[in-house]
Amino acid sequence: MIRFVAVVAMAAALSLTGESARAEDGFELCNRTKLNVVYAKALNVSDKSKSKDDVITSEGWFDLAPGQCANLWPGKLRYRYYLVYAEAKGSNRKWTGKWPICVDNGRSFKITGDKCATSRPHRLFDQIDTGDDDTYTYDLK
Repeated sequence: MIRFVAVVAMAAALSLTGESARAEDGFELCNRTKLNVVYAKALNVSDKSKSKDDVITSEGWFDLAPGQCANLWPGKLRYRYYLVYAEAKGSNRKWTGKWPICVDNGRSFKITGDKCATSRPHRLFDQIDTGDDDTYTYDLK
């Protein structure tokens, strides 16, 4: 009986360890600079089998201190491409790309919609190709 309880306890511990490891999966953004950074994230959640239009969900502004990392999309990655925009507070340093994504200036936001009209506040997001990886880390340097 004691041996059975020990085996069950060990299996439970291994299960918890597995759950803990999976909690670290996902898309992680790390600030490898000495600057305080704000960032926004976006994802194309379109179902091309139902519509040819893009549906983009963007969220921001989140703080990221020097040396800090944030898990932007936890769990096993479901998409190949993720969009990120970041800028250093009080500096001219920006991490940008070529994808115009709607944002809200100066406050927290969550926006879901199609293409962002140039008349709306937007930033040029960087598109990160994660390949077939289940987890990915994007470093701001």
